[in-house]
Amino acid sequence: MGGTICRASRLEDQVSKSILWLPWYFVNRFVDSTRLAEEILGRPPTVQEIFVTLSNVHGKTVNDVYELGACLFALLREDLIFSDLNSYRYTANKQEGYYSYSEIFRLRFPTGYSCDSMGRVIPTTARLVNLNHLKNVLMSQDKAFFNEYNWIWDGEFRFLDGQAITGDKIGFTSFPRSGNSFLRRYVEQITGVTTGSATTIHTSTSLQIMGLKGESHVGENVWISKSHHPFFLKGSALMPVQKTFLCVRNPLDVFPSYAALCCTLSHGNKPDYDISVEYPEWW
Repeated sequence: MGGTICRASRLEDQVSKSILWLPWYFVNRFVDSTRLAEEILGRPPTVQEIFVTLSNVHGKTVNDVYELGACLFALLREDLIFSDLNSYRYTANKQEGYYSYSEIFRLRFPTGYSCDSMGRVIPTTARLVNLNHLKNVLMSQDKAFFNEYNWIWDGEFRFLDGQAITGDKIGFTSFPRSGNSFLRRYVEQITGVTTGSATTIHTSTSLQIMGLKGESHVGENVWISKSHHPFFLKGSALMPVQKTFLCVRNPLDVFPSYAALCCTLSHGNKPDYDISVEYPEWW
């Protein structure tokens, strides 16, 4: 399960552990800044607000807000801080609407799954899908044959059984905020299989929290995987595929959406301010 934060003890039901090496004095700074930002604002802070507090109180501790985001995910995995279900705001104080990583994991993936040492969701007792069987069912017109395998489409979006995929490994790509995650859900509903992702778990834990269990999986246990190629995100995995398709969105819609992502580091929220009004020169 990983584990690179020094802790004297962990609860038996803790699901994951930090996948970053963080010494205690950094951990204390991050937790203290989260708590102090909440005291100043009177509500749980965003990553950006924690970053400003961290910089003001402790000086330069990380290079940018994205590094802080990865560190907060590490603390979240250790159940040291709590997040809302969209990973938009964080708190060091347990309260209504905020959950530990272990609580969110059990909510999103209630039975048959665990975390590996890389922080990825992996099946333990969950049922798996054989790709050859799946393709036969998808191409068949035999209703009885479909009924035999209709458990595949019960909404769990399972992993494949790991059988080698020859010639049919598929990827799809888009510029960020073009509807990538939305399309992933369509693909999962059609195939019954979870989609993989080339993005590092350090930045895609937010999508994992929202229920996309295939984050950072690009192996034989997923059929179709997403990337943002050729837009390279640091830490992204190589993803050899034989087929690919694109997701394209009007740039006039993409840019405001991408600005919201950069300003919140969340896939499910908008900033509490209007960027075009508050920062007209930048906009």
